Amino acid sequence: MCGACGSATDWATPFVSGPRRRGDVARLLTSVGHGVRVTGGPHGWTVTGRTGAATVASTLDGVVAAVAGSVRARSWSEVEQLFEAHEGRAQAYDDPYPDAVPHLARGPARGPAVLGCGADGRLHLRVTAFLLGVRVVPDGGVVSLPVTSRDAPFTLVGGGGSGLTVVGDS
Repeated sequence: MCGACGSATDWATPFVSGPRRRGDVARLLTSVGHGVRVTGGPHGWTVTGRTGAATVASTLDGVVAAVAGSVRARSWSEVEQLFEAHEGRAQAYDDPYPDAVPHLARGPARGPAVLGCGADGRLHLRVTAFLLGVRVVPDGGVVSLPVTSRDAPFTLVGGGGSGLTVVGDS
């Protein structure tokens, strides 16, 4: 195996697989984190702090958790501003697995939608920003990320102290 597909145990693999998408995720997280540098690799990411200490993460949850403490955003509008500032610099890619739905616990659709998700080829970055927002926005309540412009639409739901769940819209 070449490692381009990422970790087989990561629910986000269909959305962040491949070196270009992992590189985009690394650049997004580096741009929003203060004092951290994130690099993508064949099997995940490496997060390096100001002191040079490094953390290796093989999953999207792991790399976002490693960076979350360095992100200053404290509201969904701030997370959206950070995402939008980075989004224009990222290249759009085709959805690599348009039939894939995240392998997460099923839950009810609830919460206001954040980070509007169009068919712009940047799903990997929107999923990353959503996961980051769920971790860093205190008392943000339950929010959702509807992903409807694909063969297998779904909605991610998270926040409010609950775990991340998915609602299949198909």
